[in-house]
Amino acid sequence: MQVTSRGSCAALLTAGLASAVLIWWSWRARRKAEGDEAMQAVSAPKQPVRSAKPVGPGPKGGPIATAIHTKVSSALQPSELRVHDDSAAHRGHAGVAGVQIPETHFKVEVVSAAFEGIRKLERQRKVQDLLKEEFAAGLHALELTCRTPAEHAKVRERDRTHVKDGGMVTVDELRRQLAPTGVLRAGINLANFLLVTGQSSSGTPEGVSPDLAAEIAKRLGTALRLVPFPNPKDLGDAVDEGCWDIALIGAEPQREEKIAFSKPYVEIPATYLVPSNSKLTSIEEVDSPTVRIACMGGTAFGLWLDKNICRASVIKVDSMDAALKLLVDGQADVLANLRERLLSDVLRVPGGRILEGHFMTVKQAVGTSKCRGTHAAAFLAETVAELKANGFVESLIAKHGVAGKLVVAIEGPEAKRRRTDVASDRKDSVAILGCGAMGCVYAAFFARAGHEVWVVDLWPEHISKMREEGLRLQGPTGDFTVRVNATLSAHDVPPSDLVIISTKMRDLESAAQLAAKLTKEDGVILSIQNGLGAAERLLQHVDAGRAMLGIASNFGACMRGPGHAEHKSMNRIILGELGQKATERIQKVACIWSSVGFNVEAASDIQQKIWEKLICNVFVGGTCAITDFKVGEMVDNPFAKQVAVACAKEAYEVGKSKGIKFGFEDLEQFVDKFASTVRDTYPSMAQDHRKRQISEVDVINGAIPPEAAKLGLAAPVNETVASLLREQGLGCDNMTLLVVELQPSQRSQMRQLWTFPHGSAVHRAGGKVAMTPSSRRRVVMQLQNVKRSSRAKVKSAGRSKIRSSG
Repeated sequence: MQVTSRGSCAALLTAGLASAVLIWWSWRARRKAEGDEAMQAVSAPKQPVRSAKPVGPGPKGGPIATAIHTKVSSALQPSELRVHDDSAAHRGHAGVAGVQIPETHFKVEVVSAAFEGIRKLERQRKVQDLLKEEFAAGLHALELTCRTPAEHAKVRERDRTHVKDGGMVTVDELRRQLAPTGVLRAGINLANFLLVTGQSSSGTPEGVSPDLAAEIAKRLGTALRLVPFPNPKDLGDAVDEGCWDIALIGAEPQREEKIAFSKPYVEIPATYLVPSNSKLTSIEEVDSPTVRIACMGGTAFGLWLDKNICRASVIKVDSMDAALKLLVDGQADVLANLRERLLSDVLRVPGGRILEGHFMTVKQAVGTSKCRGTHAAAFLAETVAELKANGFVESLIAKHGVAGKLVVAIEGPEAKRRRTDVASDRKDSVAILGCGAMGCVYAAFFARAGHEVWVVDLWPEHISKMREEGLRLQGPTGDFTVRVNATLSAHDVPPSDLVIISTKMRDLESAAQLAAKLTKEDGVILSIQNGLGAAERLLQHVDAGRAMLGIASNFGACMRGPGHAEHKSMNRIILGELGQKATERIQKVACIWSSVGFNVEAASDIQQKIWEKLICNVFVGGTCAITDFKVGEMVDNPFAKQVAVACAKEAYEVGKSKGIKFGFEDLEQFVDKFASTVRDTYPSMAQDHRKRQISEVDVINGAIPPEAAKLGLAAPVNETVASLLREQGLGCDNMTLLVVELQPSQRSQMRQLWTFPHGSAVHRAGGKVAMTPSSRRRVVMQLQNVKRSSRAKVKSAGRSKIRSSG
């Protein structure tokens, strides 16, 4: 059509602009109604909010975004699907270093009827399984929101209005009540080590309570600022100062005068610790005249004691460490604290005992000042209730490795139906293959809790003693005897819900073959060993879907005789899936272990935990076995410790080169802390050498040189230590082998520790290494010095004269 009039052109232009404005306005209104603004990331404290970049299939979406959209659409037939590329916010992070593709982080919202009847974790796994190829290609992280159409409709309605007792309030009004500054300020109690489990590189608290606060801020549509407090008393007292908008704290009656609390989202058991000379045997006996109870003031359990203890006296101090000191110094008779904390405190009280049960549970809730109005309190109450019901709180517990330590608080009739620290009232059948010291620990705790326990071992006297008199276990939690089903043959064992393989690594494969036949169809096989190689051996005979790996950390267990074991400490059992992150199945198994009395962690990265335990074993195992030292004696001897630290450094460097992300920064501080919990024990390798039995040197110190070689590295100190231990089955009375002449191949690898580049105990092994005779034997000379410094311990009769190392 030909336009002949300037006025006509102007009219058409005006009409076109008007149409464009209307189209833009309707599009903007539709996007807002669909809740797109709620998908914005919650900012960290004092950091600007970074909005995610919406993408979809087509020219503007990259290959990963397109693949996500295509695969999810095809498999789940979603009614709504949003894919947001948030990669720009993560450029330069360690987790994506070296990744060549630009698409690494996405936020994906899926609304699909396929999610009906499926729990949150299963929904997310469904989506993740669709994108295995994309993860292999460089996709690093997905933030998934998976809802059914009904749930999504409810969320959209909630985003527009909040209904309470027939009244209606807009989200804007809720924001004015709960976040008047425009940012939701959440008060966090740093003293609660179960809810705040760590901090980011920038110092921001991390854990269940910070993540819960972030979800509340996200639902409110505001940024989040965490306001940390050193203890719960200061956090509660600050309600009148207006420095926080919500507080994640124990909901105690004394605080309810000024704070409106939601229902509890988790509960934490609190109990008592008594010293070795105490005559107290039960929680009920504690509230007696002359009994002095030490506790940290201002805590939820401290407030409970104030209200409920009638006859005993309560001594309140400023910190948990100060309360422990009162008990150690004899100024208190009982220490009150969270059970999880007492499991570490008992290690500092020789012969101390933790009383069974709990005197109360700390109910952790979310609260706001009563001055904020009823709608603000109602919003928090309903949000917390929903996050408990839909499994969000449970997923946070699994994410932060506190499964079994926290109880998801269930109110009313459903309280008996579902708790996360006890899988169910059903008693499981447990089979333990290999009933050495640690196998005895597992068997005793499971049997004491009422489970049907079968133990299989090849030591006839041990089996006979358990059949006749039961299994006796001594440790920081008491001295008790239990009845177990003991047998020399696995063919006597009925199908079991849980099969625990606690043999030495060398026997793992034969045990795995038996375990595969003993496990029920829906049962689990859990392998707990020291050293490297458990996964590879286990998977030769067991399907990965039925298997798990575990670590026993800091127990210091040993056999006192047939049918009698002892453990000096009781740190934790760590569980993990083979090649997967923490799952709902791991959480259930962790809850079973926790319910019988263990401190349990469901690890998201079991390989990290295996290598951390390996470093500890490498540190104490080889050197203690050679010198016949207990751990404390080895650490106190400067020559022995120098060799032990060198072994640990080599293992650490190899682990880092393999991509292991260690959870510590100071290696020597890490191994010293481990050693402090087992000072009065011989490591398992040293126990084997004292008994002249085959040790696990090949999977501990001896495993480091082969792993180093795969990476083009060398580990000469561990190679030397392992070689010495292999020579003639070195025992505690054969100290002359400390100076055995090294083989030529070992000499070519040996180098003086402190001459390695950057102080590393591992160096690149390429070409010939020229060394002087003195540097060639440096490690052996250090071990000679150990012998000389401990001459009083070693009988000199029948020993060869130590040859010169010149």
